[in-house]
Amino acid sequence: MKRICCSIVLPWLVLHLSVTAVPAFNGAFSISDEREVFGYTAEYTVGDDGETLVELAIQYDLGYNEITDANPGIDPWYPGIGRKVLLPTSWILPETGSASPSTEFYTVQTGSFLSPGPAERQFKTLMERLEEGGTDHLRVERIKGFYSVRIGRFGSIEPAERLLRRIKPLFPGSIALKAYIKDERIVRLHRNGSPSEEVETVEDDLIVINLAELRLYLVSAADRGLSVITFPIGIGREGMDTPLGNYRIIEKIKDPSWTIPVSMRAEYPELPAVVPPGPDNPLGSHALRLSNPAYLIHGTNKPLGVGRRVSHGCIRMYPEDIRRLFRMVERGTRVVITYQPVKIGLRGDAPYIEVHRDYLDPGSELQDAVGLLKRRGLLDRVDTGLLYRAIQERRGVPVRLSRR
Repeated sequence: MKRICCSIVLPWLVLHLSVTAVPAFNGAFSISDEREVFGYTAEYTVGDDGETLVELAIQYDLGYNEITDANPGIDPWYPGIGRKVLLPTSWILPETGSASPSTEFYTVQTGSFLSPGPAERQFKTLMERLEEGGTDHLRVERIKGFYSVRIGRFGSIEPAERLLRRIKPLFPGSIALKAYIKDERIVRLHRNGSPSEEVETVEDDLIVINLAELRLYLVSAADRGLSVITFPIGIGREGMDTPLGNYRIIEKIKDPSWTIPVSMRAEYPELPAVVPPGPDNPLGSHALRLSNPAYLIHGTNKPLGVGRRVSHGCIRMYPEDIRRLFRMVERGTRVVITYQPVKIGLRGDAPYIEVHRDYLDPGSELQDAVGLLKRRGLLDRVDTGLLYRAIQERRGVPVRLSRR
């Protein structure tokens, strides 16, 4: 299949086209408060035995889950000649206020182990070495399958830094000061006692990541509303979920090296300590580090993972998409990671709904939809039959909820 690239900006246009070939587009749109549904859907006719939904997803900048959910019952690897395929290239912008920001505090963490034994030994060492009062909030924690020891919960960074300096000689190479931050601040993050550079905040742009639909939105102010550019993503698999919250980009990395965690190398000893930049690097060619420094928005050497829950918690993008996003954002850009399987928006006076699979609380979509419609005063405009059908199908495309 030949990929044709062009730039399309379609303010307010939501069409359903029946075509044999649709040009690829760059996902750039304009929206406003009155026109919250943007983009267009298209119907593609498969014309060759070699065409697959997976190939179409890559061509039209969609994730695997998006194109398969929009086309239930179609074999993603062999759709068949003449099959009509829906391209789900219209969206409702997620709300930005639903992510749960972390409470601001500082804590010191030691170790990251696959079994509890080493963490318990570190816990015992700290109990013996620290005087009374120094062991407040000392605990062994299991997070995403790894065991660590956490000490302290401080309201300012200075006492946390003092504690880090005191206990660093006990655990060289395995200690960090972690900062849990509020929405509007970037604080210093320490590894092994060395502070990283502080980051100035950037308010011109906003990245919104909706885990439920596995999609990233870059939102900027425009003369007549908002400018939105959107990309599909891959996220953390079950047990290694990508965290919700409000963050900032603190580092831009070109040609990143991947330092494999010690715990992972203990499980897979054949792995090297560091994977250099290149085709075998799972971080791809570019990466953006978040203010929770364990997590990156990065490229990938396995594009089929985009649109799936397959990572260790980081956010994966197609190689061409991460290169584009890397050029457009600055350090300090705000990042909101949210979870919204149900979205409500307006196009003119008509309410629309976009429903995705709810992998955290399946079966709650109707309750969520009614709550959102009530809050916005739109429930009296809704045809109940259209609402039930949209929720039952969960095809991930905006659906009109009024017949008039």
